Amino acid sequence: MLGRDIVVINSETIAEDLLGKRSLNYSDRMNMSKMLETYGHTFDTALLNHDDTWRGHRRVLQQSLRPEAVTSYQPIQLRCTAKLLDSLANSPESWWKHIQLFSSYDILGVIYDHDMPPDPENDAVQQAANMGVEIGTIIASPGLIALATAFPFLKYTPTWCPGGRWINAANSRKHMKDFVDVPFNTVMKRMACGEAGTCLVADALAKFGNTGKVSNAEQAIKDACATAYGAGGETTASTLTVFTLAMVLYPHVQARAQEEIAAVVGNERLPDFSDRSALPYIEAVLRETLRWRPVVPLAIPHAATNNDIYNGYVIPKGAVIIPNVWAMARNTEKYPSPDTFDPDRFLDPNGKLNEDTPDFAFGFGRRICPGRYLALGSVWVAMAQILASFSIEKEKDSVGSLIEPNPGWTHGITSFPRSFPCNFVARRE
Repeated sequence: MLGRDIVVINSETIAEDLLGKRSLNYSDRMNMSKMLETYGHTFDTALLNHDDTWRGHRRVLQQSLRPEAVTSYQPIQLRCTAKLLDSLANSPESWWKHIQLFSSYDILGVIYDHDMPPDPENDAVQQAANMGVEIGTIIASPGLIALATAFPFLKYTPTWCPGGRWINAANSRKHMKDFVDVPFNTVMKRMACGEAGTCLVADALAKFGNTGKVSNAEQAIKDACATAYGAGGETTASTLTVFTLAMVLYPHVQARAQEEIAAVVGNERLPDFSDRSALPYIEAVLRETLRWRPVVPLAIPHAATNNDIYNGYVIPKGAVIIPNVWAMARNTEKYPSPDTFDPDRFLDPNGKLNEDTPDFAFGFGRRICPGRYLALGSVWVAMAQILASFSIEKEKDSVGSLIEPNPGWTHGITSFPRSFPCNFVARRE
């Protein structure tokens, strides 16, 4: 592809051997610096080469999003989940939109201390962020990378042409600049007035600003936080949409999860983070959601820094290494009947969680997603509280027959179901 050697890894074990144990040699990316500069995407931590700029981003995100640190953001996650439940109760037919808004404002709140206004449709911060995600997802897709590399003149495509909105370089640079600057600048203004609440930007600036621990700290924090928003909002929404589909198709799983919540938490309150360790089946549902339909079926490609030999195979310097997450999730030796949604595969005979975690959903080695603990927390509490509050059922047509969901799926870096008919039925007043 594009004159590069390609190695596709279908085995989780091989991925860990190469990308984990030999991460020093496999933490680079394809050199796309010219294209990223053309389209204004040079901020993206996930696409940066394995250099000092990337190390600065990684340090900011790893320190700010380690397991102990993300607990400080739980009040924000709970507040956003409460708004999601209220929206689902008031207009359940718009469930897909509600999940998208929840995911967007959950991560906007955590990173930028930005709460959902009464009219989110006219929220300049959210509009800038979402347009950046929309265009950025297209820019980073393998298809556009191949096209733009082979046909550089496409960057001049007028915005009125089909696809021009995304591939026009000047338009992309404008939206990418807004994506990075607008949310960050709102935090800086509030900090200057002493009004900023708990958020990743403020915490990272306090920890790394003017300390010399990270080169050009403010820019590194700004860029890393924009990357975290772009990745977090999209994958959280995708995972919750997959979860919704699974609950519609596997009502016995849903019923068992609700029974566990009732037995452990009762009906007088909603489950929260303090209950997580006591709800192993809910955790198993989360793990199975990540495995059943991985929202990033092909991980972002790595690149080999030097020549290497693995099991007798020569992997040349510069080779592109593509982890096939979909294949790993469908390893029939590890996951029998892989197309079946079965949380029991993550439980031992005593009903306790086993040691298997589908970490392949978050990448490998030094490139593993640093925001995974935050994302898992947001998805877990949303799942648990939705299950406690609603039964997710198949919709009925005009004559009362059940509609079997058969959604289309998005294409790109992420893949998740498009909106499909289902019904959120309240279980409590």
